Amino acid sequence: MTSLATRLAEPLASTSHLLDLVVPPLAACHALDDFPDLVTAHGHSDAPVDVRRFVRRQLGLVQKVLVERVWPEWEAALVADDGQPGQLVLERFFIPPASAFASTSSSPTSPGAEIALSSYAVLTSVLSAKSASTLPPRSIELATDLLAKLVHVFNVEDMYLSTIAASGRSAVGPSGSVSEDEDDERADPAAVARFDSSLRHLSGVPTRAANAWGVMRNKQKGPAGPDLPTDLETE
Repeated sequence: MTSLATRLAEPLASTSHLLDLVVPPLAACHALDDFPDLVTAHGHSDAPVDVRRFVRRQLGLVQKVLVERVWPEWEAALVADDGQPGQLVLERFFIPPASAFASTSSSPTSPGAEIALSSYAVLTSVLSAKSASTLPPRSIELATDLLAKLVHVFNVEDMYLSTIAASGRSAVGPSGSVSEDEDDERADPAAVARFDSSLRHLSGVPTRAANAWGVMRNKQKGPAGPDLPTDLETE
């Protein structure tokens, strides 16, 4: 079966076609619980979405193609389509709502946390020097704008709770009660590594954003574009 990232990279027929592709996985991750009509209209898929499989194997690739290609190309059409909150739907692929942060019985890490953790990795990669020199300027603007919003939704404490603490609690079962130190001792090494990686992504955001913005400004001709979001400025 063709992956969602591959389908999104192919020519899309309309904004409705785009929503038909992106709404089902978001709905399965509870990222569109506040838009039931939208889910009803566009949430049908050929097969049920396996959330755990999707976030592990496809989420990052989908986020990458969205910010680097789909969003810049389709932004004007999404804005013009007043009947559908298309841009908000794309944003939910990077910044989950509160409803998506509830843990499920199948995984100690909530779908919302999975989206946020992946967002930091993907968006900071977009701001790398190599990417900034080759991608459309709008991709750089989108990445910095999304990161500026994400830091208010998912911070260091959230990263810890979604990785190390969640892994430690999972090791003793849902009814167990352990302290933070015990969470650390029981945590899966993979969860610790994921926290460390996510922390590096977060701490590197201001520098990467500033550097990418500089590269983008040097590429652009004519009047300067919008300013770097103040939340991402280095002191």
